[in-house]
Amino acid sequence: MSDFEFDFTEFKEFADHFDDMLNDKNFLLDVANELGNGMLGALKNNTPIGQYDGTVFFVRGGKLLKFKPKDAAKKSGGHLARSWFLSPALQMGDEILVEATNNVEYGPYVNNGHRTADHTGWVEGQFFVEASMDEVEANLDPILMNRFLNYLRRFGVS
Repeated sequence: MSDFEFDFTEFKEFADHFDDMLNDKNFLLDVANELGNGMLGALKNNTPIGQYDGTVFFVRGGKLLKFKPKDAAKKSGGHLARSWFLSPALQMGDEILVEATNNVEYGPYVNNGHRTADHTGWVEGQFFVEASMDEVEANLDPILMNRFLNYLRRFGVS
C-alpha cells in the first residue's frame, strides 16, 4: 500500500460555492433583467416611426375622420416606440417572466397589419415585435455565457 493523502478542503469549498451559485435566484433574475433590457432596446429601435404630412386619420363610431392638427406634437411620429416599458423580472415557480408592454391602442395593428380605414384594402404588418425577439435570441448565447463566466469568477472559478 502506498501512503497517499489528499486535502479535500479546497474541493469542498468549491463544491459548496458552486451549490450556492446554482441556487442563487438573484443570478437568474439579474440575467433575466439584462435580457429584458436588451429586449426593450430592440423593441424601441425596431418600432416604426410614423411619417406624417400633418393630416391625421382615425375611425370613430364607424366614421373615417380626417383633420390637420394645430399641435405640432401630433404631427411627429414616435409615440408607439416611446411607449414601451419593462417590468422587472419576476420568478413564478420554476419560470422567470420578463414582460415588455406597450399600451398604445394601435400597436398590434402596426405590428400585425390591418384593414384600411375605408375597408377596401390591407396594410401589411411591420412585425417589429417578432424582429426584436429574433435579435434577443441571436444575442442570447453570448450574453448568457458572459454573465455565467463573470458569475463563476465570483466563486473563484477561472
